[in-house]
Amino acid sequence: MGSLSDVVSRIGEVAKLGNRVTLTNVQEIQSVLNGKHFRLKAEVTFNVVDEDSLPALTNISGVSVHELVWIDIRSMQVKQNGGSKIVRVVTSEGTKDVALG
Repeated sequence: MGSLSDVVSRIGEVAKLGNRVTLTNVQEIQSVLNGKHFRLKAEVTFNVVDEDSLPALTNISGVSVHELVWIDIRSMQVKQNGGSKIVRVVTSEGTKDVALG
């Protein structure tokens, strides 16, 4: 598996209650995207919110990336950085800003 559409096609059910989204999979999904190993547990949950007029996913549970060990992703938020936008990713190991575009 190597494309995002392959991963999305394996998600069994999507439910939304307020701003809380739950993805239910038949089993854990592991894949590689852009050279990064990641996994989605059988149940993935997160909140979709608007922070500073930009989108954010918070309180993420069930998503991990592999960097020697599995690192849990806790939140992802688009932020304005000068004249450009970045994605701020908060993990169990710290925070990383990734430039968009």
